[in-house]
Amino acid sequence: MSQGFDVTQGIYTLTTPDENEFIIARDTEGVPVALFFTSQDKAEKYLQAMKQTQAKVLHLEGRDGVLEITEDLLDGGVKEAFLDQAPRTRKPTVLDLEDWLSKQPEYNEAGPV
Repeated sequence: MSQGFDVTQGIYTLTTPDENEFIIARDTEGVPVALFFTSQDKAEKYLQAMKQTQAKVLHLEGRDGVLEITEDLLDGGVKEAFLDQAPRTRKPTVLDLEDWLSKQPEYNEAGPV
């Protein structure tokens, strides 16, 4: 249930200043983790907290945008995303990207291996 989020609104993520790469965090074991935000405000507050003034907030629109970034991240070896889903939670939800993608009705390809 915690992995359900409204993708019809799209998702916000962070890119490098030239927008060539996504900004990726690392979990406590050093594993790369994507950053997903449900609002532009949350993404900008994260950048301020990290003192990242050069990074940019990217809005991936609707379900197609979320599916696209999820596929790109999985292709790049990133398997999880921190989803800042609820304003009252300090700890982000950890989203298993492969699992989430496999549950999407529009995702009709071969799916996860």
